[in-house]
Amino acid sequence: MKILKKSIFYFLEKVTTKEQYQKILYLYSKHKQNKMFRNMSIEQRFSKVYNEHLWKDENYKSKNYKFFSGSGSHEAEIINPYIKVVSEFLKTLNKPIIVDAGCGDFNVGINFIGLSSKYYAFDVFEDLISLNKENFKFQNLIFEKKDIIKDFLPSADILFVRQVLQHLDNKSIKRFIQNINNKYNFLIVTEHMPEGKFNPNLDKISGGFMGNFSGVILDKKPFNLDFIKKEELLEVPAGQKRSDGVIKTILYQLK
Repeated sequence: MKILKKSIFYFLEKVTTKEQYQKILYLYSKHKQNKMFRNMSIEQRFSKVYNEHLWKDENYKSKNYKFFSGSGSHEAEIINPYIKVVSEFLKTLNKPIIVDAGCGDFNVGINFIGLSSKYYAFDVFEDLISLNKENFKFQNLIFEKKDIIKDFLPSADILFVRQVLQHLDNKSIKRFIQNINNKYNFLIVTEHMPEGKFNPNLDKISGGFMGNFSGVILDKKPFNLDFIKKEELLEVPAGQKRSDGVIKTILYQLK
């Protein structure tokens, strides 16, 4: 069956334009994700992702993680430049209060504890938060289970949202923007998106991923994030192939 499916997509790639083929892949991916996550809450969807290791990479088994946030949170080529540029920005703010919305397995967030006066780390998967509490113990670090779409988020100097929104449908992203309104001076958002020109903010199924077909850009329709200043801090390749896309980090100074 897998061979047949691969052959069909190979044929379609040959007989369609690039735009038509991308549309076919987008619709197929959306259908597949809808089938996988049908009738689940967002909490149930991300619990499934972590419990079934759907974000594993080829080195996952040797790393022996109970819960794994994927190569985007572990590959040195992706996270080291991010840690460097964000650390440099944090040093200009003199120990800010940070909210990490969707902290995952905390392999990235751990690097910013010493640069903050208080660090709130939230995720919707309760077992992951419990494990993080066991693994990371700092006086200024607070882990809590929260749905960043609807649960109360405390005010802070900076909000981190790193490769989270790419897994949410547009309705959920709109609710998230409403939830953070007037709470933060800065927003640092990181998203996986196609390289070159693309149509941003195509809708998806929460829990799924459309990074190879579209990307989340908060200041574009239908989100239209209001901001004072926008700066692209970083862009790195998401993989070896151009089709893997890029991972962009954008700093917004919020109103």
